[in-house]
Amino acid sequence: MSRLSFSTLLLVVLPSVLAAPAIAPRTSVCGTAAGSPLSDFAVPVNKGFNVTKLPIASDGLVLKIVTLGRGTQNYTCASDDSSAAPVSVGAVATLYDTSDLLTKLGQDYLNILTRYAVLTGAGPATRNAVLAPPLTTTPVAGKHFFDAKGVPTFDLSCSGKGLLHGKKLADVKAPKDSATGQSGEAAVDWLELGDAGGSTGVTQVFRVQTAGGSPPKTCKDQKANIEVQYSAQYWFFGPE
Repeated sequence: MSRLSFSTLLLVVLPSVLAAPAIAPRTSVCGTAAGSPLSDFAVPVNKGFNVTKLPIASDGLVLKIVTLGRGTQNYTCASDDSSAAPVSVGAVATLYDTSDLLTKLGQDYLNILTRYAVLTGAGPATRNAVLAPPLTTTPVAGKHFFDAKGVPTFDLSCSGKGLLHGKKLADVKAPKDSATGQSGEAAVDWLELGDAGGSTGVTQVFRVQTAGGSPPKTCKDQKANIEVQYSAQYWFFGPE
């Protein structure tokens, strides 16, 4: 299938995402996009002059799966005054296997889908998240969460790709033109995470093309627990 032009993508994707009617929650299909060759694709980079970029994938690793994460970045506030700042306590997200969408329709399509996924759904993302097409028919690859020790965890067992206990290796600010969240929240940083130990199948992941997720600047008039909607692409690498 030939890849669509960027202008065509805008005409095709935006109306379906922005104008899609509410969809009843459903149990997403657990699995993986079969037969998706990923060798021709590389992790997106933060383009621009004098811009810090993430490292490239480590030698000896190959791209295993590309997912779209949809969920919340979570924060806490010790008080509700302007002298306190929200503290990150992790994230929770459903990971959709978008490998097939990437290989068939191209990077531009996936980028647009990621930007507008943050505008759909409500509440913490689960396997019953209410989303606009085409994510409603995209296989669920797994879930992202922070364990009891605060370790960022990516459970890809739903797709058979493994489990990553992550540790942050690098982070850069999201591009200035990144999509904002449902209430105008800025995009969270792009990240590289490696294996913190005990991972299987995948040992490295890049969080890129983020949309929303950043906390309020202060805790003034905020609740003790804050959930900020976000979406992002997660590119997973592992041994051949």
